Amino acid sequence: MVPLVVADAGSEDAGAGETDAGAEEADAGSTDGVADAGVAPRPPDAGRSVKQSKPTRPVAKGRVEFRIRPYATVYLDGKNLGQTPFGVVEVPEGMHRVRLVNSDLKKDVTRTFEVKAGQDNLFKLNLLAE
Repeated sequence: MVPLVVADAGSEDAGAGETDAGAEEADAGSTDGVADAGVAPRPPDAGRSVKQSKPTRPVAKGRVEFRIRPYATVYLDGKNLGQTPFGVVEVPEGMHRVRLVNSDLKKDVTRTFEVKAGQDNLFKLNLLAE
């Protein structure tokens, strides 16, 4: 876990090495009722745990072309992509569920399909043969 570092221009270290003896003496005799304990004030959220997100690796993607005969509405992992034909779509690499629906043929077919990153992938299916 990487510690969270907050730089505050008003902190004690902000002017380290640059002291002004006259200013310190003036502060010592100050009558504004504020005591200087030599500690920077705590921010309002101090003491609360700060949840740090893990660095995310960019998701590798592949391009997928759907060739369905005669046509179908394509659902990729439950998301409606539309009715074929349509253009190439960019999809995260890995295994996906493809559902094809053609109500005229009374076909509802589901397949799993692996998308390989950095490549053109082709999903091809003839619903007349199903």
